[in-house]
Amino acid sequence: MIEENKRVLLGMSGGTDSSVAAMRLLEAGYEVIGVTFRFYELNGSTEYLEDARSLAEHLGIRHITYDAREVFNKQIIEYFVQEYMAGRTPVPCTLCNNYLKWPLLAELADEMGIFYIATGHYVRKVKLEDTYYITSATDSDKDQTFFLWGLKQDILRRMLLPMGGITKVEARALAAERGFRKVATKKDSLGVCFCPMDYRSFLKNWWLLVVSAFLPFFYLPTLCKPVFYKISFRETNPKRDKNGTEPQENKIKNALLRISVSEYLLYRYKGTNLSREKQIKIPKYHWFSVFFIFLHQSG
Repeated sequence: MIEENKRVLLGMSGGTDSSVAAMRLLEAGYEVIGVTFRFYELNGSTEYLEDARSLAEHLGIRHITYDAREVFNKQIIEYFVQEYMAGRTPVPCTLCNNYLKWPLLAELADEMGIFYIATGHYVRKVKLEDTYYITSATDSDKDQTFFLWGLKQDILRRMLLPMGGITKVEARALAAERGFRKVATKKDSLGVCFCPMDYRSFLKNWWLLVVSAFLPFFYLPTLCKPVFYKISFRETNPKRDKNGTEPQENKIKNALLRISVSEYLLYRYKGTNLSREKQIKIPKYHWFSVFFIFLHQSG
């Protein structure tokens, strides 16, 4: 078990709240180490990483990043989709905080010999008869107690919540007073991080991605079925004429070739010149063939 010390591992998202939390913890005398979790990057944007790194550099604190995208996809996004498909309303932010974000913070803190863990949540905690409880923040409009209700005592006793006693207006003012104008004017994040406003579009795109990954397998019977195709080719006379000039192409001839659909499409794609003397052999299960037939069918 880690002994209590003045070191704190702070989850930094690059937003106003966690940035101001870093400032308040430093001013309270803690040694702050910032960690930015890569859970999901909307439209591939990584600006939040640079914002968190830049703030940490200005504050003179250590900053690390942790790639948790794979576990986030399995534990949070798949849960989100499955709940909707089952006709239930998911609560991904609550699940994430209780079973991923805070436990991960604690795990990393243990590895680094850090006792305290913190975030920029607008939450407070109280201790009654040796038991810790989550309680409402000062700013009722920003209160986030709902998201943390399931945290266990081993997490609660190590939590520092520097934003629970101030309002969002005060947080912006604090950042501006200390010269962090960008931090002070950042927009609030709304909704779920991986689909901020329209979950329907997200669900549609998610299922299209899943289906497209398996769709080529449905074409395998067609891909590998031997079919006769009429292939046109030019036959060249290899002999020189009497005057020693180069051979000329004769008229276009036709031939029936017994090849699979995938082979035929690949021939067409590569613009291969077929001849009776030399025919290119392509494996029937060639993955490039699968890819081309899929493009052909979907196009």
